[in-house]
Amino acid sequence: MKQLFLIVLAISVVTICGISGLQNRGPRLLAQDSPLPTETLTPTPSLTPTITNTPLPTPTKGNITEIEEPRSGGVMAGFFPIRGTALNNSYLKYDLHIAAAGSEDWHWLVTSFNVVRGGPLYILDTTEYPDGYYDLRVRAIQQDGNYTEAYARNVEIRNANPPTPTPVINVLGTMLPPSPLSPLFTPTPTPIDIHMRIPDGQGFYGPEEGAVISSFAPIAATVNDLGQQVFKRYDLAISTAGLDEWSHLVSSERQYWRDTIYVLNTTQWPDGYYDLRLRVVYVDGNYSEYYLRNLRIANQHQGGGANQPVNGIQLPHDGETAVGMLDLFGTAVDPQFLRWELYWSPSGTDSWTFLVEDDHQLVGGMIAWLDLSQLAAGRYDFRFRIVRQDFNYTDYYVRNLQVIPPEPTPTRTPTPTRVS
Repeated sequence: MKQLFLIVLAISVVTICGISGLQNRGPRLLAQDSPLPTETLTPTPSLTPTITNTPLPTPTKGNITEIEEPRSGGVMAGFFPIRGTALNNSYLKYDLHIAAAGSEDWHWLVTSFNVVRGGPLYILDTTEYPDGYYDLRVRAIQQDGNYTEAYARNVEIRNANPPTPTPVINVLGTMLPPSPLSPLFTPTPTPIDIHMRIPDGQGFYGPEEGAVISSFAPIAATVNDLGQQVFKRYDLAISTAGLDEWSHLVSSERQYWRDTIYVLNTTQWPDGYYDLRLRVVYVDGNYSEYYLRNLRIANQHQGGGANQPVNGIQLPHDGETAVGMLDLFGTAVDPQFLRWELYWSPSGTDSWTFLVEDDHQLVGGMIAWLDLSQLAAGRYDFRFRIVRQDFNYTDYYVRNLQVIPPEPTPTRTPTPTRVS
């Protein structure tokens, strides 16, 4: 009998606000022949998480990609909102980049899955760049990986001598003041409050400030490169609200996009109010800090575990049918959590083959996204193992899933063209 198929990590996929409120796509795994692994397993990093955002429709804009502000040859200073439109057929997301003018040495600024029509794409802190000339590029990426793009060239960053209003002179040669109803220039934006997060960028995304939490509470955030600052790691700490007496929770060198970076076991803390501090550290030793204030831990108020999440695979259910792709969602939390592991086996044989593992807890999150194209049709069982720090574990199962691989795409034979 043909040796069992091992399913390997492949790609990251479309964002979903799902079961935990910030559900992300897990690893896509391709089936192929492989021997059983040993129990000493190498952690498989989670792929780029994604979310579903609310479009901002403007009827005057169609499927175009453009940078409206700044224009080529324009001037930026302070916190400058880059505005434009990022949209095309089968739109997935947009990327925004900056480069020294004419160099084509592009540096990432932001990725967003929002649909933006004539609105803000990103707020650029121009003080992070030396005064000089730069190019900007927005790229609208389609579901199939193709893209459309637009540029703003030779834009000057001028913080040493920021732009001033252009004087207006009437026909008699008299200078007129700017109209209070119709400004004649774009004012320098006031720096925004980014103590919790940069809009569409780094920082906390859940829960909200002042939220009441209990049991195991997912903490969602974005941690990644920031402009020219290269990401090294993130540190998360907790303190009684207002005291700034920080206790370390977790550090990791993995980058996340609006994903769960930690699951807080609130039962380890007395009921009361707490602050969280997220520090994103860069390779040069500098760091950015964000704060999530006045979270209320209320386990006793919630009935001492009424909201306790249930471990195991929550989707799919026993006996369901999967065609082409298979999404597995579940929960893996424990006060002594070490890692979770996923295995599969032909139904009823308990001949388990390892698929993937991770050392981050889940609360109703994506375990894996399985591509069934190389797996034989049949019935399969899946085992979800939660391993604790003493290396004891608990297993959870989904049994008798009917797997139907996708139909292969037929190869078309080209019709020869007769030349007369």
